[in-house]
Amino acid sequence: MQLKPKIWFLNFSSNFYSIIKRTVKFKVDKFEEFIKEVHRTQVKFESLVCFLNISALIDVSSGPKATSQGYEVTYFVKELKRIKGSVNTVIGRDNEGSLVVGTVTPNVFGRSEKLHCEFSYGSRQTRTFNVSFYKHFILDTLAELNTSVFQNESDWPNSGYKQIDRGTSIGLGFPFMQNIRHTVQWEGCWRELNMNTRYVSFDVREESGHTLKSAVKHILTVDTRNTPLMPTFGSLLQCTSEIAGLGGNIRFLKNEVLLQHNVEIFPETVIQGSVTGGVMRPLGSQKEIHICDKFCPINAFFFAFGPEFTIVIHY
Repeated sequence: MQLKPKIWFLNFSSNFYSIIKRTVKFKVDKFEEFIKEVHRTQVKFESLVCFLNISALIDVSSGPKATSQGYEVTYFVKELKRIKGSVNTVIGRDNEGSLVVGTVTPNVFGRSEKLHCEFSYGSRQTRTFNVSFYKHFILDTLAELNTSVFQNESDWPNSGYKQIDRGTSIGLGFPFMQNIRHTVQWEGCWRELNMNTRYVSFDVREESGHTLKSAVKHILTVDTRNTPLMPTFGSLLQCTSEIAGLGGNIRFLKNEVLLQHNVEIFPETVIQGSVTGGVMRPLGSQKEIHICDKFCPINAFFFAFGPEFTIVIHY
């Protein structure tokens, strides 16, 4: 006999009705399966990142409108505020300090959309501006559509050049199996490489100017860590394939692999090791890899990358 419990949602706004209709599907025959389905539904709502807190209460159905099976589920939720702001500092690659100012609207239209704006200014005159829009889709699995518009400006006095990237991207991410996620992304980027002084190397002089890149990227992620931030155990495997040449004047094929493993040797003491490597080759009439597209740009050849061992192959 199929269980059809009565379901209540408290503190939900009316905008979430369409999400509730697609998410809540209690088609179970046993009480044990019913408990698992209550938990799965709660996890789906938590993954939307629209709620501060979600809890579920299972009770006996009573009253004149009681169900024939005698069960009802009540979900108690607390939605996030419509807009949040943050100001923080970050120490990034090459020990550069940056001030980051950002705003985010976790539920801008009331249906699990997120708009994120961020601006950063670095101690080495690096400036970044990014506007991103995210939309979750609850099908059989949770898929995420994201689009962004960005501008990155960086100055590398040791190498004698300044680089400005302006572009847009659109991507779709979806889980495939447990701990496995696929992401397909297109990116269009207009790059500008300018010389800072007249004493720069011939390689920089030769490749200075404007380039246009249109690339499609596929990312396979296998993540068994307990948390992405400061994990105490588990591994991360990320395989990235990128092909450029669908428009623009940049053509290459690039494959990268990142492997990370975490082991807790003592309480609150974790050893983390990671290795990354890749293979890259030009396509078509392009004979060499452009400076902007190399794994290790010339400004980063003599700087530490942190706890990583890097293998780079260009051919």
